[in-house]
Amino acid sequence: TGKVLDVGGGVGTVRQFLEEDTKFVSVDPFVSVLKTITPERIEAYTCLERPLNFLSAMAEFLPFTRESFDWVHMRSMLDHVQVPDLVMNEVHRVLVPGGRVLIGLMVEGGKTGKMSLKQHAKEIARTLLVAIGIERYKDHHVWHPTYGNLRKLIEDNGFEIEDVYWQPYWKDQVCYVKAKKQG
Repeated sequence: TGKVLDVGGGVGTVRQFLEEDTKFVSVDPFVSVLKTITPERIEAYTCLERPLNFLSAMAEFLPFTRESFDWVHMRSMLDHVQVPDLVMNEVHRVLVPGGRVLIGLMVEGGKTGKMSLKQHAKEIARTLLVAIGIERYKDHHVWHPTYGNLRKLIEDNGFEIEDVYWQPYWKDQVCYVKAKKQG
């Protein structure tokens, strides 16, 4: 409930899971992201038929005043930014006192933070394929956090972790962390 900011939210599909009257804004650096809405996507996410409050903006420099939102949602975007600490600082700034952030992210090594031999082999193969010119295997992620790194980022930037959910479908490699703004 309350005012929700979806950072890196694209076309705002998370609205499918919110009350229709929720005050919602999506920010994403890709200004033409709204052109990605297809009839098939609308069929899957009926919320896409409704108008969207959208701003093209960078997560590191959110165009909102202090204490503007009750919730910030970030799914599969924090690993694409240059300075994750700057993003978390901005999230802290735009949240009201006691506001919450929900971060969904794939983390290296899952719950334990340890990568298997198979995962290491895949990473070596991917790197070699890119090195010989097969660009489709290029990794577009900037940051590859472990779960411990993600926790540290959240806690070092003024948040207290309240809950963690591991997605079973992704073999506990993807987690959602809910944290509350402190101070």
